[in-house]
Amino acid sequence: MEGTDGRDNFIGSSDYDGTIPLEWRNRAAKLAEWAWDHLVNRTDVWIAYMPLHLRNKEISDGKKLPEKTYTAPPENKRGVARLTKAVLARHFAGRDEGDVVGIHAISELETCRWIGIDLDNHGAGNPDANLEAAIFFYHRLLGIGFTPLLYTSDGKGGFHIRVIFSAPVACAGAHYFARWVVRDYADRGLEDEPEVFPKQIGLAGLKYGSGMRLPGRHHTTEYFSEVFDGTQHWLSGAKAIEVLLSATGDSPDLIPADASPPRPHPMPARVFAPSDLGESDRVARCRRYISKMPSSISGQNGHAAFFSAACMCLRFGLSDASSIGILNEYNLRADPPWTEREIAHKLADAHKIVGADFGNMLTNGIAEVADEGKYLGLIPSKPKKKR
Repeated sequence: MEGTDGRDNFIGSSDYDGTIPLEWRNRAAKLAEWAWDHLVNRTDVWIAYMPLHLRNKEISDGKKLPEKTYTAPPENKRGVARLTKAVLARHFAGRDEGDVVGIHAISELETCRWIGIDLDNHGAGNPDANLEAAIFFYHRLLGIGFTPLLYTSDGKGGFHIRVIFSAPVACAGAHYFARWVVRDYADRGLEDEPEVFPKQIGLAGLKYGSGMRLPGRHHTTEYFSEVFDGTQHWLSGAKAIEVLLSATGDSPDLIPADASPPRPHPMPARVFAPSDLGESDRVARCRRYISKMPSSISGQNGHAAFFSAACMCLRFGLSDASSIGILNEYNLRADPPWTEREIAHKLADAHKIVGADFGNMLTNGIAEVADEGKYLGLIPSKPKKKR
């Protein structure tokens, strides 16, 4: 049942004391493990916050450092430096504003492990309306079977809601679900629709998409998130951390049908050139591509790496038998290796994500169907410029 329990018991920062930072530091490593296992969508980039004393600082010729955030790592280090558990642990320890980080909502494969809702209190925000709406949305999610996280973002009337999924969800589905949760925001006393994550239905035209700050220290003050316990209390310090760690993901099957993306207009099926794109050719192309993908290593987002490889097999249009063969080869680099049952499960999950994108890695230079499934021939690729 949708409700508003907890409105009269919101403590904000009223009982905040000096022991709270220490409790977060003591559990920083555990929180980093939790975030790594359940929240991180990609490790090649993340959102970093500038230390206060460096924000908007002029460095040379009128150039200034970022006002608040930037995409880490710097461009000259991308592909080498990656998000690690150590970076996450520094965030949760919260020793400095410059240690605070956010993570992107969309993976390279355009999937999401969570959705987020940001009810901020910037400018002319209404803290009371934010609180009422946050708890209302929380109970709405609770009512359909999810166990959402609701926590304060700044101690001044800003709130974040996060729903963690037990398996990746297609970006469009995650976006529309988040919008569904806040659909009646005006009836809740909010002037503007809350910011939702992912903000987009995909990465078309974007490099990385949107991101959201992790729970923990605020990026300008030594304030740490307080977490709603689902009854009538807001918890801080160690008790708040226990609620966070208990959230390990709910089934995407709980997403209501009316929260799904609108059905697209029927599109003609793709057909590939039979002579050029036989199964053996697809396998060879996929094998070359996957050979350059990161290995699946425990403690280094190995689950996501293996799942990405499984999705790529389908995007190269491989049969399940060929996909299993490629994944078995890829598994030789895994540490520890995955079992046959686990590999089959990964491939089954990949089918749910890839869907209509099956074989889309092979469409470059290949005609697509326009007349009742008949193959029309090859479209010449653009000639390469001579060097």
